[in-house]
Amino acid sequence: MNTQVRSTLWLFFWSVCISAFLVQCKKADDTPVTPTPVPTPTQVEPLTDVAKEKTGNQLVAQAEYDKIPLYIPVTKKGGRAARITNVDLSTDMPTVGDQGSQGSCTAWATAYALRSYLNFSEKKQTYSEETLFSPSFIYNQINGGKDEGSKITDALNTIVAQGVCTIKDMPYKAGNRDYLIQPTTEQKQKATNYKLASWGRTVIKTDYFQEALSLKLPIIVGVKATSELLVPVQKSSGEFIINKTDNPVFRNYHAMVVVGFDETRQAFKLMNSWGKGWGNNGYIWMSYAAVPDLITQAYVGLSSNVLSNFIVVDPSAIVNTSGQWTERATFPDTKRSRAASFVINDKVYVVGGEAITPTASTAFMSMWMYDPVTNGWAKRADLPKGYVCYNDRGIFTIGQKAYASLYNQSTVNASDQYALFEYDAVKDTWQRKNNFPANNDFAYAVGFSYNGKGYMGFNSYAGTTWLQGRILYEYDNQTDSWTKKTELPFDIQAIINAYGVIGDNLYILINGGGVPQKNGEKIIYAFNLKTNTWTKKASFVDALKTGFYVSFVLNSKLYCGLGATLDYVKINGSDTSYPNTFYVYDPIKDTWEIGKPFTGPGPGRLYGVGVATSDRAFVGLGLSRPPYTSELKDEILYNDWWEFKP
Repeated sequence: MNTQVRSTLWLFFWSVCISAFLVQCKKADDTPVTPTPVPTPTQVEPLTDVAKEKTGNQLVAQAEYDKIPLYIPVTKKGGRAARITNVDLSTDMPTVGDQGSQGSCTAWATAYALRSYLNFSEKKQTYSEETLFSPSFIYNQINGGKDEGSKITDALNTIVAQGVCTIKDMPYKAGNRDYLIQPTTEQKQKATNYKLASWGRTVIKTDYFQEALSLKLPIIVGVKATSELLVPVQKSSGEFIINKTDNPVFRNYHAMVVVGFDETRQAFKLMNSWGKGWGNNGYIWMSYAAVPDLITQAYVGLSSNVLSNFIVVDPSAIVNTSGQWTERATFPDTKRSRAASFVINDKVYVVGGEAITPTASTAFMSMWMYDPVTNGWAKRADLPKGYVCYNDRGIFTIGQKAYASLYNQSTVNASDQYALFEYDAVKDTWQRKNNFPANNDFAYAVGFSYNGKGYMGFNSYAGTTWLQGRILYEYDNQTDSWTKKTELPFDIQAIINAYGVIGDNLYILINGGGVPQKNGEKIIYAFNLKTNTWTKKASFVDALKTGFYVSFVLNSKLYCGLGATLDYVKINGSDTSYPNTFYVYDPIKDTWEIGKPFTGPGPGRLYGVGVATSDRAFVGLGLSRPPYTSELKDEILYNDWWEFKP
């Protein structure tokens, strides 16, 4: 092929290629192209903080929360609480669910967990989609159109008013904007079959939780969503537990369900809504000590079959009486003096005592518990048969147990004169322990606890002779053993008029002039329980020369008052009186001041009960006589009960 022919063929080839290319380009230009859709902001929303953390509990304002009626478990036959040492409702709870990336924890706790459980308890039906209740039915109605959580109160109000339908009727969806889907008329109609009878709040304290759980009722709680909750790391006996931490850090609140407790662990069991892969198969333990810092609000929801197990306290009936003495429910047993007292879980226990007449002396063996929340008394286990308890023989508490020095009035056996008994508030039982190592007749002793140990001693009276039991003993309840702690730093022959523990110090108040008093001077000493050192503190003069005070510690101050002038020790003294004065010692300032006078009946009060809980004090019982007489026939006994809040 010659050169001219080859050139012609190449020219033809490139012409065809260029023509084809131009045709293709025109086709592409002429064919319309559908653009990729651009999502609008309403189609895919960023997750809220509560959705990211899978939390979603909105707290009720404190003022509103305080107005919600309190539901308190009633005591059972014989007046004893229906409380046992271990409860675990998790075996009867529905399978732990997963709220996903939606702030619906409140609905999971109330509708899914609580309402499903109550339905199961009533009907004993196997859990299925037809017997599990829908979180979406509740959450979607109360979230205000935003996935930012909801209030437990709104959820419970909705279940009382509307009921809740099953998951089969309204499946739970946690996808984008699924929280906006509202129940249909048909779903609402079906929900009416599953209403709650009532709901209210309950007291956030160990024993109230335990008593509700012992009645097989779970508790809905608002919890601070700390890092220890979001990613559990601590374990106890192989299971995750949340322990007390100082100043816990958190961003949001989370709704959970308390379903059990274990006295051995000293912890509550909580059900979550983050699936079975979290914690202990969806559950976690929270130590008793962590509860006050982490649980912010607590509620119970009641079906009709459990409503009778609770009493309702209307907060509007509780009058603020700060700075005043206010009479409360009368002690329900025989009037008496010298009764002992102690406090466990902010409830006051009054035990023993006596009534003396010109012809007889009657010792009482009964014990009663006073609940400041309900303003009610409940019977507790009597003292062991034959033993008596008085307010001057020493008593202290360690955890849920009290330790009292009792003596057997029917025997002269020395070992029965200093008997130590342990009272278990959970089991409501008494048990004999190792005797207090007293070496003389035992009266006017101190009894207190500090840092998990008990202390008793400084007993000071034998017959008609004033002695001085100078030793303070320490009791270890783990080994049931006593050891010497310290001795008094002075040689004055005087009883201890008042005492109390504030911080690391034991404060004791004595009469400066001995017994009987030569003057009205009162001297206070501080014993540091950490360093084992004594320090003399400020004194004051009680012109009435009063002794036998009642005393208690309230708001880190020592209160002492009432009593009688010490000339009372004369068999037929003619100048005995019964002041109603209270003196208040401030250990920070090391100063004394006159407190609010007692306003109960009588000229004053001798051998009464004086005791304080965490935020208030109580005084009651005891005796007095008309001014200027000490005849037994004139003795006036009391069974009144008075509250004081600073």
